[in-house]
Amino acid sequence: MELIKKALQMGKSLLIFLLLAFFISTLSNAQNADGRIIPESADQLQNPYIGDKKKMMQGARIYQKVCWVCHGDAGKGDGPQSLELRNKPADFNTQLVLGRSDGALFWWISNGGNDMQPFRELLSEEDRWKVVNYVRQLQNKWQ
Repeated sequence: MELIKKALQMGKSLLIFLLLAFFISTLSNAQNADGRIIPESADQLQNPYIGDKKKMMQGARIYQKVCWVCHGDAGKGDGPQSLELRNKPADFNTQLVLGRSDGALFWWISNGGNDMQPFRELLSEEDRWKVVNYVRQLQNKWQ
């Protein structure tokens, strides 16, 4: 009987370990609905314009020209084009988006995902970073 109890305890421990490992792996690799994973290396990208109000304001102008049509004025994913998309655009104030690093947001803007097109060819690297700063402003996280 004692041997069975030990085996059950070991089984529970293994199950808890596996569930914990799965949970941690899902947190470390942000994944969207189409299966694209933001690589961990994106978190290492450094925002070159942190705290630059002029760049953030330039990002606001770019956002109004390019992003608001899907994401809306306040970044809630409720822009006029959002109604025609298969997947609702991201609401920048959800925990998923709030928890992403600047580098992960930059990667997403660059490479797209779900119904969002990649902006690597449309916007310069500098302009994509400016948009990241404006998104942070919309989240009240701008530094």
